Amino acid sequence: MVKKTLFRILFVVWIILIAVLSLIPTPSGIVQVSDKLIHAVVYIITTVICLLSLNRYVPRAVLFAGISIFLYSFVIELVQYFLPYRSFSVGDLAANITGIVMGVVLLGVYQGVVGRHYR
Repeated sequence: MVKKTLFRILFVVWIILIAVLSLIPTPSGIVQVSDKLIHAVVYIITTVICLLSLNRYVPRAVLFAGISIFLYSFVIELVQYFLPYRSFSVGDLAANITGIVMGVVLLGVYQGVVGRHYR
C-alpha cells in the first residue's frame, strides 16, 4: 500500500513537471536532442509511473491509463497552440502515442519476465 501511494505521489509530481516544462518558453543554448525522442521517453516514463500507481496491469486499467495520458498530452499541445513561444505539433502527439505504447509494452514485458503481475 505504501508503494502504491509513493507511485501516486510521484505520478502527480511528474505530471505537474511535464506541464510546467511544456508550457514555459524553451531556453536557448541548451544542447539539442531530437524533440520527438524526448517526447517518446517522457511518455514512456509517464505511462510506467501511471500503471505502477494504479497497481493494476489488466487490460481495462491499461486502456484507461493510455487514453488518459494521451488526452493529457493533447491538452498540453492544444494549450501550446495558443502560446506565442510554443506551437501545436501532430508529430509531438505521434511521439507521445509511441511513448505510451512503448511504456505499456515495456512494463508488460517486465511483468512477464519478473513474474509480478498486478491484479
